Amino acid sequence: MNKLEIAPNMLYRAAKSYIEAQDDFDYIQAILLAGSAMYICEPLLEEQGLPTQARERADRIIKLREACVKMDNNKLKITWDAKLFTERNKEHIRCVSRVEDRKVYNALKHSGIFGFDKKTRTRYTKKKASDDLEMIDILGENLDFRTAAEDIIIDAIQDYKNLDFNGKFKPYNLGIEIRRVLDCIYLEDAF
Repeated sequence: MNKLEIAPNMLYRAAKSYIEAQDDFDYIQAILLAGSAMYICEPLLEEQGLPTQARERADRIIKLREACVKMDNNKLKITWDAKLFTERNKEHIRCVSRVEDRKVYNALKHSGIFGFDKKTRTRYTKKKASDDLEMIDILGENLDFRTAAEDIIIDAIQDYKNLDFNGKFKPYNLGIEIRRVLDCIYLEDAF
């Protein structure tokens, strides 16, 4: 079985879980399925030299932060590229944006935060697994799994659709119910 076939099947199940959700656990299931599909697609997009949804979002943030906004004769005036960032600053913004975008998915898929020391080639603990169990510590008071599910499903679908399909697998060979999810504007329209 090809991962390019697995990913859209996971996205279909994520969207179905989201649409038919009865409680937060259905949204959590949708987040985990869509996140897994996303992590199949993102490395392929990067390998193909194509932007991911996370990268495009971060680049929009950079563009907005580089702009200068002011009122001129009672009109909003935007000067783009007014405060250019260094490439290092841009990479920092992309990194922070990525962490924020995927915070819920990453918090759900494991507990504990670990680092890797390149010099000693050893893994170390930044946060013990037993200290990383409460989702409220990650999301704060805004525990909104529905919105998190929607965001990651939509991003993962778009990443999948942006792939350049080479080889034997072609998305038009997928079942109609899966293609409906991939082609819909609103998730509700797919079902």
